[in-house]
Amino acid sequence: MTSKHTIRGGVQMDKQGSVSIIIPVRNGAEFILQTLETIAGQTYREFEVIVIDDGSTDETARIVRSFMSGDSRFRIVDNSGGAGHEHARNYGVSLARADWIAECDADDLWHEDKLRRQVQFRDSWSHAIPLVLLGTAAQLINDKGEVVGSLGTSPTTLEEYMERRARDDYFMLNHSSIFYERGTFMKVGGYKQDYIGAECTELYSRMAEYGAVLGLPERLFLYRKHLKSFMLANTITQEINFHRIRENIVRRRMGQEELTFDQFLATFKQKMSSSGMRRFNRNAKGTLYYRRGAISSVNGHLLQGLIYLAIACFYDFRKVWSGLMRKLHHTGL
Repeated sequence: MTSKHTIRGGVQMDKQGSVSIIIPVRNGAEFILQTLETIAGQTYREFEVIVIDDGSTDETARIVRSFMSGDSRFRIVDNSGGAGHEHARNYGVSLARADWIAECDADDLWHEDKLRRQVQFRDSWSHAIPLVLLGTAAQLINDKGEVVGSLGTSPTTLEEYMERRARDDYFMLNHSSIFYERGTFMKVGGYKQDYIGAECTELYSRMAEYGAVLGLPERLFLYRKHLKSFMLANTITQEINFHRIRENIVRRRMGQEELTFDQFLATFKQKMSSSGMRRFNRNAKGTLYYRRGAISSVNGHLLQGLIYLAIACFYDFRKVWSGLMRKLHHTGL
C-alpha cells in the first residue's frame, strides 16, 4: 500500500489535505515579492508554491530565490522555452503534488484567510454534485496597492450554477482566486492556448460539465489593475472567444466537434448582419477604451484616462455609464 504522503525537496505533503499553488510569471519583478509575502502569510499553512518563471529577463528569478531561501514550501522552476502563461500554468499543475490547486497571478495579492476559507468550504461540501472549482470576490487595487473598487463573483450558490448550466452559459470567475480539483483539470485537458483573452473562462466552463463551479462572495484577494494588463491588447479577440465558448458548450452537449477560432469567426460573420457586425466591433472597441481609461485613471494618469473614456463614450456610452455607476456605488456617493 502506498502512503498518501510524499516527500520531495524536504517538504512533506499530505495530498488530500494540502494545496499546490501555481504562480506563472514573466518579468514580474515589480510586484512578485508582495505576492509571495501574502501567500506565505496565509493562515492555512499546508501548501506548496510552484513559481513558473516563464522566461523572465528582469530580476524576477533572483527575487523569488532570495525569498524562498527561508521557506522550503516555495520552489521556482525555469520555463524559458515555454509558450506563454497558459502553457506555464499547465506545466505548473503537472508538477503539483497536491490534489487541489490554487492559482495566483504574479501581480495580485491574497487576503490572509483566502485559502483557509476555500478549504473550509470544500471540506463542508455535502451535495451529490461534486465541487470542482471555487473562486472568490475581490477588491481592486492600483499600482500603489490602493483599493480603487471591488469585483463580485458568480455563481455563488448551487442553484445559480444549475441555472447557468441549463442555459449553456459560460463561467467567468476571478482568476487569482481559483481553487480547483486537479483530477478534473487533467480530465478536461487543462488550459487551451487558442482562446486568447478567454482561456480561463473556457477552462472553468469545461470543468463545470463535471461538477459545481462556484465563487465565495467574500473579497479574499486583491486584483491589481494596471496598463500592462494582457487583456488590453486582446479585447476584440477576447469578445469573439466568449461567443465561441458558448457555441462550443452547446456543440459538446450535442456531441458535435468544437469549432476552431477561424471556423467560429466565419460562422459568426455569416450569422451577423453587416449592421450587427459593426455594432459588435463598436462595442468591443468601447470595452477596450473603457478599460484603458479606467485603469489609467485609478493609476493617477487622469488626463490620459479622460481621453480614453471620451473615446469609449463615442463607441459605447452604456459601457462608460455602467462603469461610473459601479464606481459611485463603491465610493458610497
